[in-house]
Amino acid sequence: MTWTLRIVLLVLGLGLLGVMVGLVRQGRVRGGARAAWFLTGLVLIILALAAEGVVQAAEALGAPPLVLVLLVLAVCLAVAGLVSAARASRQEDRAVALERDIASLRDELNGLRDEVNQPPPPPAEPKPRPPSLRT
Repeated sequence: MTWTLRIVLLVLGLGLLGVMVGLVRQGRVRGGARAAWFLTGLVLIILALAAEGVVQAAEALGAPPLVLVLLVLAVCLAVAGLVSAARASRQEDRAVALERDIASLRDELNGLRDEVNQPPPPPAEPKPRPPSLRT
């Protein structure tokens, strides 16, 4: 593996970790997505630092080292993307459930308003008293 490729991988890994630290501090990335992106950055750094191992693994697979690096990177990015997509899907499901709850509460509120705004019923006529038995 060339030194240029090693330096590029190291810079990309450190850059990704730096961006992730900033996003986590701002509270913009949470949960599994955070772990997946941190893992991707760490894999890039490990690939840059363990170049001899990458070369040996590539030779064992019969592929050039760059192809192996790109394959590992593609797998990491795919995992990070799937984790992010799953989280977005869960958030969308929660939003739909909240919309249903809000619609139900709005209907209930409108029903209560209608009850309050109805004119009061006319006063009930007094019941006739039974005639007294006194004479």
